[in-house]
Amino acid sequence: MVIKPNNPTKGYSTMIKQASIFFLFFICFSSFGQQDVEEENKYADSLWSAWQNERQIDSLRLDALGEHTWLRIFTEPDSALYYGKIAYDYATTIQSKKHIAHAHKVLGTGLWVKGDYIASLEHFEKELVIEKALGDKEGEAATLNKFGIVYSDLGNGIKALEYLQKSLKIREEIGDDERTFYTLNTIGDLYYDQGNTTKAIDYFQRCLAISEKNSLTLNNIGKSYLKQEDYEEALNYFQRSLDRTMELEVSRNKAISLGYIGEIYKKKGNLSEALDYFTRSLELREKIGSLPLISATVIDLGELYLEQKAYSKSIAMCKRSYQMTSELNSIEQKRNACDCLYRGYKAIGNKVQALAYHEEMSVLNDSLKKDEIGKELQQMEFAKTMRLDSIVKANEARITQEKLKTQESKISLLNTKNRVKSQWIIFGSLAAILVMGLLYYRYKQRVKYKDLQNKLLNSEIEYKKKDLTNFAVNISNNQEWALSLAEKMEGLKNSTGRKRAKELEDLDNEIKNKIWVDKSADDFYTKIDALSSSFYHRLTTQFEGLTKTEIRLCSLIKLDLDTKQIAALQNINPSSVKMSRNRLRKKLNLSPQDDLNAFLRTF
Repeated sequence: MVIKPNNPTKGYSTMIKQASIFFLFFICFSSFGQQDVEEENKYADSLWSAWQNERQIDSLRLDALGEHTWLRIFTEPDSALYYGKIAYDYATTIQSKKHIAHAHKVLGTGLWVKGDYIASLEHFEKELVIEKALGDKEGEAATLNKFGIVYSDLGNGIKALEYLQKSLKIREEIGDDERTFYTLNTIGDLYYDQGNTTKAIDYFQRCLAISEKNSLTLNNIGKSYLKQEDYEEALNYFQRSLDRTMELEVSRNKAISLGYIGEIYKKKGNLSEALDYFTRSLELREKIGSLPLISATVIDLGELYLEQKAYSKSIAMCKRSYQMTSELNSIEQKRNACDCLYRGYKAIGNKVQALAYHEEMSVLNDSLKKDEIGKELQQMEFAKTMRLDSIVKANEARITQEKLKTQESKISLLNTKNRVKSQWIIFGSLAAILVMGLLYYRYKQRVKYKDLQNKLLNSEIEYKKKDLTNFAVNISNNQEWALSLAEKMEGLKNSTGRKRAKELEDLDNEIKNKIWVDKSADDFYTKIDALSSSFYHRLTTQFEGLTKTEIRLCSLIKLDLDTKQIAALQNINPSSVKMSRNRLRKKLNLSPQDDLNAFLRTF
């Protein structure tokens, strides 16, 4: 489990675990885990100057403020929260989602450091929503990892593991080996805290697959075997870690490895070897200057001297630890120092001092119990909040489901109505098409019948025109014959004898054959009047004042009869026909250039 600052646990191994995991968390989220304080302060000042430079671009100013704030997140959480709020307000003003997300990250982490887990989760939730919207997979994985850490601190291992596994999946998908390593390590620590050391070792081994000689991972595997009381295997991994740290001259991890090896020798009863390793670990820690880790090692030496019955050395070490834990305000470690001093003074017969430290130990135990009760109450409050949220979400889900069902019912009913309506529209359309088809068919039949009638009528008209034309020609010929007959009569007057008798006989036969001429002329005009009734009507309607003779002349011209034929039919001279045509042109309002025959044919 990742443990926040100022919350040390009992014993050397748990204290070392707290420090190493906190260091790991810090490295995950800060680029200054290994810079010295002086350089870090100089850099922080330069970042603050960049933020205050209003001529800079807004995004660059917010980047500087965010980095400046993050440097203080673990050492000065109150200051970090103050600057984080400034960053959030400014990012909101310029509507920079990226910087709003970073502000939530700062505020959430600061609240986590202070132990306000519920408020911390609220900020991480808002950060996660923005990162998903921006498609920031790396940021999303980091936030999920932080969810896992907070839930772990709340004692909800199942929830913590759920979020850590989500983070791990994303980091493996995007190929982020470095951060995948840290997530695997965190999951391993979670299983270790739950007592499932087999699972813990599995995840720590996966860390080794990424970073084969990582001393921190080797120590984690070693501590898991130590918890299983497999001292030989634990010693193997601690020794490997120690060898690795000696190669790289990494004092912090080297001190951790030495301390774990000393713990193993102590458990095996080899107190002299244990003393040697604890002492070497303490020397390194004093060089590093990590007070919490120095205190842990000093108390372990005090316990070791107590077992060796070197009571004066034990009391000296435990007093030193007591003073350091007072400065650190570490209640649990201070309680451990009081317990060591109580047993040490009791062993040398100093009952007054022993009683004093025992009483202080009892007070510290009560204080720890209150803290534990407070944490349990906080966890219960959190669990209650989670249950209420679950109930609210369940109700919301139920209401949403009911709304969806109602909406689906409405949609189904509407679909049914639309389907029926569509069917009626289809049926109506088909009926309309059918009716239109029938009407069109009847119309086509009527048109076809009318065309047929017109063809028959036109055929009949053409036939009658042809017949009438022939009839007119015959009449014209008869008129010519009558003229020739008159000439023959004049010749007969001068004939005598047989010649005259012969000519009379021929003339008699010829007259008999042509006797029907007058009757034919009357029939002709009767026929032409019948055929041209509509033509006559159009003429008289459009051109008033036309005489019957002029109307008949129009009919004869329409039949394409020439002047001579018309003269013969009307028993007049051709010159008279020409005069009649001229008069007719004037009445028809035709110019000299207009063709009378063409006009009448198209009229």
